[in-house]
Amino acid sequence: MLGPLMNTSRLRRPSTRRSGRGLGLVELMVAVAVTGVLMAVAVPWLGDMLERRRVSAVADELGSMFKLAASQANVVGDRVTLHFEIDPNDSMSCALLISQPVGALDNCKCYRPAAQVCGASPNLVLRLFQLPKSDNVLFEASADAWGGMAYRLGVARNSPDFKVTNLALTVTGKKTGAKLQVQYNTAGRIRTCTPNSSMSGYPAC
Repeated sequence: MLGPLMNTSRLRRPSTRRSGRGLGLVELMVAVAVTGVLMAVAVPWLGDMLERRRVSAVADELGSMFKLAASQANVVGDRVTLHFEIDPNDSMSCALLISQPVGALDNCKCYRPAAQVCGASPNLVLRLFQLPKSDNVLFEASADAWGGMAYRLGVARNSPDFKVTNLALTVTGKKTGAKLQVQYNTAGRIRTCTPNSSMSGYPAC
């Protein structure tokens, strides 16, 4: 008598699928290496982008100081003066806007501590902008002629200082070399441009 037939339909073939598992050591090492390469590329690019944004922000601030000088001269009637002295300690770039009452002496310096920029004089500080050199962005003033005092621009009501000619404030990113120049002419017009075509979105100087 034949024995019981074997039900072959119940036989299972070995599965060819791999069981689910996490990343192995090799995969993790590859992932870390790829991440390191991407970071090495991305971090310098991000740093350059941030420096360019700082260059643009500094140029905007300087342009706004020229505009404030013109508006304050018309509002208060006093003479206002912009200062762009060079810091003898080479620790900062600076700009200072003051209102100068009639007869008052102007002994202000933009690189002094904030509470002492004008000493005991009656001049009123309207705005002070001090940019530490450690920020890797700096600016410097230049002009074909300064008139009476170097690194100063006086503005009276509806009357720019015609003795100061071709005044320009050049803002530079120390790492990228990105440059913007804020130009001020004797008509009181302000123009921001790039002298070395290093900043997109701005016209060439």
